Amino acid sequence: MEQLTERQFPVLLRLQGLLDETMAVSRAILDNTFEDVEPLPKDDYVFIRDQLVEIDHILHTSTK
Repeated sequence: MEQLTERQFPVLLRLQGLLDETMAVSRAILDNTFEDVEPLPKDDYVFIRDQLVEIDHILHTSTK
């Protein structure tokens, strides 16, 4: 397993923290969807999904 560089370590640690927070917010959205009996608008879902796909592409590119 490769080691992170000094510059990568704090950035990746920050990303992991943000992802933990994002998971919590996503779960809150799901809870609200059930409690409100109203689905997340499709446009909002597509916007967020596209951002996540872009993040995936960026991170995948950084592994090369």
